Amino acid sequence: MNLSTFRNCPKCGGSGHIADIDREALRTIRQDSGLSLKKMAKRIGVSAPYLSDIELGRRGCPDYVVEAYNKLTT
Repeated sequence: MNLSTFRNCPKCGGSGHIADIDREALRTIRQDSGLSLKKMAKRIGVSAPYLSDIELGRRGCPDYVVEAYNKLTT
């Protein structure tokens, strides 16, 4: 399942990427996999509040987060 397309990050001036993602799909995939926000955050190596902000659209979504969610669908 492809959750995102990538574009240059306007905040970093194009030196990195953030993803345009279906944020509802992220949460649904995580929940359908039986993972709590805390467990998913630990698996990725980020904090639970940071991951929550991504799922709620308060932060950009780095490509490594999208990749971690994509792995749950395979």
